[in-house]
Amino acid sequence: MQTELRFRFVQLLVCTLWLLAMFAHSAKAGNLPSSIYTQTSSWTEDTGQTVQLSKWQGQPLIIAMAYTECTRVCNATLHKLEEAQALADQQKTPVQFIIVSFDPSIDNPNSWSYYRRQHHFTERSNWHFLTGTTSATKRLAQSLGIKFWIDEDHVMHDLRILFINPDGQIKTFLDWDHQEVANLFK
Repeated sequence: MQTELRFRFVQLLVCTLWLLAMFAHSAKAGNLPSSIYTQTSSWTEDTGQTVQLSKWQGQPLIIAMAYTECTRVCNATLHKLEEAQALADQQKTPVQFIIVSFDPSIDNPNSWSYYRRQHHFTERSNWHFLTGTTSATKRLAQSLGIKFWIDEDHVMHDLRILFINPDGQIKTFLDWDHQEVANLFK
């Protein structure tokens, strides 16, 4: 029994070190597209409506990825998004918030709608919870510099929130090393 516990501990330690390395790597912008609007994938909103990211072209966006079953990083992401919304309201900056699911196998309009109610976002018409295909999700995450992978039944991922200018280009972002929400709007 102790051998198994040691093995699990070492496994957790290795996974944690790998996560830290991935988070550090995610701070770099990498090879990102000139505009997210070049992506032609379709997404389903929590309302059931099918959309493309180009729906919001010409508007500033704050985009992040999360999933409804997450209990750790997504909560931190959601908290930062709420801070960003409060700052946008304070500055009277109109911005659309796009939250894209990491896990299309569990997230759908019903689960996102429940999530929206559970977290009290029903009154916010500028918040959009999207689900796409697995391949579209991977492409979008890669283009935004967001790392994620599946470990058993859990999606492991980094924290990355991006401010996208009206042309669809990444202007600023938050991650584990850069968490000042005010920096999103600079």
